[in-house]
Amino acid sequence: MEVSYGAVLVVVAAAVAAPILAGLAPRLRLPAVALEIIIGLILGPSVLGIVEVDDTLSLLSTIGVGYLLFLAGLELDLTTLQGRAGVIFTSFGLTCVLGLVVGGGVHIFDVHDQPLLLAIALASTSLGLVVPILREAGQTTNAFGQTVMAAASVAEFGALLLLTIFFSTGGDNPSTAILLIAVFCAMALIVGLTVARLNRIPSVWPALERLADSSSQLTVRAVLVVFLIFLALSTRLGLEAILGAFVAGALLRFLDHGDHLQNPSLKPKIEAIGYGFLVPIFFVTSGVQVDLDALLASPKHLILVPVFVLCMLLVRGVPSYVCFKGLFDQPRRLGGSILQATNLTFIVVVAQIAAETGDLDGATTAALVAAGVLSVLIYPPIAVSLLPDTEELEPDWDEPVDD
Repeated sequence: MEVSYGAVLVVVAAAVAAPILAGLAPRLRLPAVALEIIIGLILGPSVLGIVEVDDTLSLLSTIGVGYLLFLAGLELDLTTLQGRAGVIFTSFGLTCVLGLVVGGGVHIFDVHDQPLLLAIALASTSLGLVVPILREAGQTTNAFGQTVMAAASVAEFGALLLLTIFFSTGGDNPSTAILLIAVFCAMALIVGLTVARLNRIPSVWPALERLADSSSQLTVRAVLVVFLIFLALSTRLGLEAILGAFVAGALLRFLDHGDHLQNPSLKPKIEAIGYGFLVPIFFVTSGVQVDLDALLASPKHLILVPVFVLCMLLVRGVPSYVCFKGLFDQPRRLGGSILQATNLTFIVVVAQIAAETGDLDGATTAALVAAGVLSVLIYPPIAVSLLPDTEELEPDWDEPVDD
C-alpha cells in the first residue's frame, strides 16, 4: 500500500475548516459533519479534483466509520429503555414495509435497480450522525435522546443485518451469511464473557487507572483493543466492519456496571481519537467519493434526488412519529422523527457494495448518495430547531405525554 500524506493533509485541513465555517453562521444550525461532506465533495474529482481516495484514505475512512459506530454504541444506555423496545421495533417494522414499497416504485422507474437493496438503504438512520447532533444539542443523557439513539441503533443495526444477509460482498448466499452472523455472535459472546469476568476482578480497574494518565494511557489502549477485536472479527468473517464496531461499543457500555467508561478523565480521551481525527476523515472522504458525473450524465435520474430525500422522511420519520405518540410532547416527537430521516453513513456503505455487485445503476447510486448528503443538510437543523432547551423540565420518563 502506497502511503499518501498529501491527501491525508488536505482532508484533515478540511476537517479543521468545517466547524470553523459552521460557527460563522450559528443561526443556520448547520452540523459540522454536513460541511465536512460538502467540502469533501468540492475537493473531490467531481469538482476541483484536488483529492482522490487512495489506499491510505480508504483505510483511515474505514476505521473512522467503524470508530464512529463504536462511539455511538458507547453512548447507548440500554437500561433506560425498559418498556420502549416494543415501540422501537414496531417503528422499524413499519419502516421496512414502507421501504419495500418505495424500492418497488424506483424499480419501475429503472429496472436495473434491485428494489430490496433500495429498501434496505432507505430503512437505516445514520446513528453516527444522530449521536453527534444530539450531543451538540445536549440531548444524549435524557430520556428523549436515549430513545432516539435506540431507535436509530435498531434501524442501523437491523439494516446492516439485512444487508449482510442478502447482499454479502463475499458472494455468500443468505443461509451462509446467517451462519457467519451466528458465528460472529458466538465469538462476540465469548469476548463479552471474558471482558465481564475481567471486569469483576477487583484489582483490574485500579491497575488500569493507575497508569491511565501516564505515558502508557493504559485504559485507552484497553478500550481500543476491544474495538479492534470486534473490527477484525467482523471483517474476517466477511461482515461489514461497522457491524462489529457498533457491537463492541454497545457491549462495553452494557458491561460497564461501574460507569468506568463515563469517567471524566477517560471519556474525553476515547472521544478525542474519534471526533478529533478518525471520524472527520470518514465524512470528508465520503464527500470526495460522491460521483456527480454519473448523476449529471443521466438527467432523468436527477429527479430521484429530491424523491429520495422525501422518501427518507416517509420511510423513517413517519413510522417514528406514529409510534412515539404518547411518549414525548409534540416538539420532541416531531424533531426526533425528522432527525431519524438523516441517512448517509449507511448509504455510503450501500453505494460501495452496489459498485461491486451491480445491483444499482450508477446514476441511481449517485442520486441516493446525493440525497443522503441533502438529508444531512436539511433534516438535522430543522430537528434541532424544534427541540426545547435542555434546561426545560422534561416530562416524567415513566408517564405518557399527551399531545
